Order: sequence, then C-alpha cells, then structure tokens
Amino acid sequence: MKKTNKPQIRLHLNPDNYNSLISILSFFIATENEYGKTYFSQSSCKLKSKIMRYSRIVKNKDNENVWMHFFENETIDLMKLVIKYVNMTEEPTCDFFTELKLKKCKAGV
Repeated sequence: MKKTNKPQIRLHLNPDNYNSLISILSFFIATENEYGKTYFSQSSCKLKSKIMRYSRIVKNKDNENVWMHFFENETIDLMKLVIKYVNMTEEPTCDFFTELKLKKCKAGV
C-alpha cells in the first residue's frame, strides 16, 4: 500500500473559533520574548505559519468557514497547546480523571 503525504486530519472552523485558535497560538509565540524558545512557542510558530499559508476560506450559502488540514503529529501539538492554554486560564470544574477511573472500575475494565 502506498503511503500518502497528504494531511489526514481536517478541521473546519467558523470565523470566531478560527480567531480564538490563532489567538492561542499568538499567545504562546509572544511568551518567547519572556521565557525564550520553548516547546510551546516553537510549536505555535510552526502551526500558525502553516495555518496562515495553507488554510482555505470556504463559502457556503449563509456563512464562511476556514478549512485546515493537519498531519497527526501537528494535531497532537495543537491539542497540547489548547489544553495548556485552558489549564493556564481556568481551573477544571471537576476531577474528571477520578470519574473516569471510577467508571472503568465499575465496568470491570
């Protein structure tokens, strides 16, 4: 089977969510000035550059969306950045990990 070099993960965002994503990436890029180059600033810079270069605006009947395509490793980096940002800005409302463990324990998994 021939391996493809096409990004396999698609993300379609409305303009508000697109702006939020770019804001998160920009936040981590700006931290480079204060903390030097980190995994978060470098990943953000690469992702933002790719998104700005390769994203497409798709117009439907009543709205516009931004379509992006990512490789698996880029998607992992993006998820880590979003989770890190959320952890920096708010506390979880519940211990969901403990809930998951209890559910798995009850199910015998």
